[in-house]
Amino acid sequence: MVDARPSNEFRSLGFEASRAADLMAEHGVGAVLVSLPENVYYTTGYPCITGTGNPILFNLRNRLPAFACIGSDGAPALLCWAFSTYGVTFGAERVVGYEDLDTAVSSVRQVVSEQLSAGEKLGIESTCPHYVLEALAEDGIGSERLVVVDSLLRSLRLIKSPRELEVLEKSLEIAESCVDELFSVLTVGSSRLALINEAKRYLFERGVDGISHITISFGTENPEIAIDETLAENKLITLDVGAMVGGYCSDNRRYGFSGEIPEQISHLYESMVGVVDSIGAVLKPGTPYSDLFAYGKKLLIDSNITGHEWLNHVGHSIGLEIEEDWIDDRVGPRIEEGMVVAIELYTITDELVPIGNEETYHITGTGTKRMSMLPRVLHRVA
Repeated sequence: MVDARPSNEFRSLGFEASRAADLMAEHGVGAVLVSLPENVYYTTGYPCITGTGNPILFNLRNRLPAFACIGSDGAPALLCWAFSTYGVTFGAERVVGYEDLDTAVSSVRQVVSEQLSAGEKLGIESTCPHYVLEALAEDGIGSERLVVVDSLLRSLRLIKSPRELEVLEKSLEIAESCVDELFSVLTVGSSRLALINEAKRYLFERGVDGISHITISFGTENPEIAIDETLAENKLITLDVGAMVGGYCSDNRRYGFSGEIPEQISHLYESMVGVVDSIGAVLKPGTPYSDLFAYGKKLLIDSNITGHEWLNHVGHSIGLEIEEDWIDDRVGPRIEEGMVVAIELYTITDELVPIGNEETYHITGTGTKRMSMLPRVLHRVA
C-alpha cells in the first residue's frame, strides 16, 4: 500500500520544519506566507490540489482560498475553509478557519501580524494574490518588507523524502502500465479521442488520484490538444502519459509506428535513447545544471542530430508539478541528492515530427537509479 495513514489524517509527505527554518534564516525573513495550492499542500497536507482526492478545495480557491504561514521555527499554520476541517487532522501547528473571502483575508492579516516581529521581512511567492498584498500593505507590510521566496520553497520541494519517492514510483509504475496497455489495443483506424478516454479509464482503474497529462498524437498533429483524428498508416505515434498519486506526478514517453518502421525513424529513436542514457549516466550530486545542458547540447552536435539549435533545457525535476524546475543553462542550480528528474530531449524526422526519449531518475548518495522501466522499443502498430 502506498498510503497507510489513518483516513482522516492529511500530513505533508515531504516538508521538514528544520530545513524550512534554516532556509528562512538564510533568506532573512521572519515568516513565509504560502499561497500557491501546491505549496500549501506540500507544507500542511491540506488537499487543495487536483490530484489528491476530491478536487473541490482546488476549485473553490477563488472564494475560499487556502494559505499557510510558516513561522521562524519552520512550523506552518494552515488557513483554510473551516467547514473542510471538521473531523480531519492536518500537518499544521494550528488551523485557522473561515467561511468567506473577506474573513480569509482578515485571517491572513492576523496570522502574519502574529508571526512577524517589528521590522522583520515577510517571504511571499511571486504568485501571491494582489488582494492579499493590498491588505498587508494596510498593516505596514509594504513592498520594502516583502521578499519573494520562490527559490526557498523550490529548494524544499526538490529534495524528495522516502514517502514522496514512494508515491512518485507508484505514479510512474501506473503511467507506464497504462502506456503499455494502450499499445496493445492501438490499431490503424483508432480514434485519438477514444484512446485518450481509454487512458483515463486505465489510470483510474489502477488507483491514481488524478491525471497530470495524456499527450497522444498521430503524426504531425498538436499533441498537447485533444484533437479528434484517426490513426492512418505510416504515422509516428506518441504516447506520453502522466499519472498523479497523492498529488505527485509521473512523466513518460514512448513511441510506435503504424506500419513498417522506416530506417530513419528507427535510427533517430535509438540515437535519442542513447543521448538520454548518456546524460542520465553523469547525473550526480553537485553537478551544475549548466554542465548537464552543455553536455546534452554537445551530444546532439557531435552526433549531428537536429535539436541543439533550439535546445532550452535537457530535462526537469518532477514532483507536485510535472516540471518543477528546468535543467537548463543556469550556472547556479545544481543536482542534489534526493532529487527526482526526468531527462528528455527531442529531434525531428524528415516529416517534421518530434521524436526523442524521456527517462526518470532518482539521485542517490551512491549513484543514480533509473526509475522508468518500460522497454525503449518502437512498437509496430497494424
